[in-house]
Amino acid sequence: MKPFEYHSPDTVEEAVGLLNRYGMDAKLYAGGTSLLFLMKEGFFSPKQVINLKRIGGLGAIEAETLDGVEWIRVGAMTTHRSLEFSELLKEKIPIIPHMESDLANVRVRNVGTLGGSLAFAEPQSDPPSLLMALGAQARVTGPDGERTVDLDSLYVGYYETVLKPEEIMTQVSIPVPASEWGCSYQKFCQRTATDKPTVCAAVCLSIQNGTVEDARIVLGAVGPTPIRAKAAESLIRGHRLQNGAFTEELLEEAAQQAAEEIDPQSDVYGADWYKRDVAQVLLKRGLIEALAETAQT
Repeated sequence: MKPFEYHSPDTVEEAVGLLNRYGMDAKLYAGGTSLLFLMKEGFFSPKQVINLKRIGGLGAIEAETLDGVEWIRVGAMTTHRSLEFSELLKEKIPIIPHMESDLANVRVRNVGTLGGSLAFAEPQSDPPSLLMALGAQARVTGPDGERTVDLDSLYVGYYETVLKPEEIMTQVSIPVPASEWGCSYQKFCQRTATDKPTVCAAVCLSIQNGTVEDARIVLGAVGPTPIRAKAAESLIRGHRLQNGAFTEELLEEAAQQAAEEIDPQSDVYGADWYKRDVAQVLLKRGLIEALAETAQT
């Protein structure tokens, strides 16, 4: 690695000040699982590295009710391992610990952070798709104060978010799904379940009186950013279940619709047509599993 100056601020305000001072010459160091690798390979050569690990209060997982909605507030420096074993999450949003248990490997989960994973914006990543389907929000702090960004609008391209160079993600807020909701996270990997996903699919469904009241579908690793399959959602929304299940015709039509909404690129993970096929299979599995998780089947 090329020489760099190292900073270890004690507060978010200090870290924001350093980013404001050094601009594009600075990189934030959270877990370091991606940054250090890219620095060693010569893809990044920051002149300033700002370590966030000494900042207190960014590693908590807490529940809060606001305007009748229960939220789980997760500090951006919370490790994947902490999310995997959080009793609060296992009780309130168990799909998150389930997803985290197959993320990368134990070494990465022990040091990698949720905020780092989201802000790095790698297309082959697990958390963004699921958290988007859950309706999560990110709290961002910069020189002008705090702002909230829906994960739906966080990503704009390959490794690119709406965060400004001088801003830091400090918290992720996830609404606790009501009892009528069911969620599923599916992924396909080339070798083992802990590899980066070739394709992943997150599905959240709300079922009331045998009808799909609402649906959120997000497909990952099939484009520059996670993709909301909104046309497929519209197709499913309002559908009347047949004997408590989706018809094969609906599953097939929804899968085909979603395949038309994604933009996979051929790469080392697979050809574009292959990813489309895998996405359809995962979506159908996700719809069936999410339906089974609801309280109204």
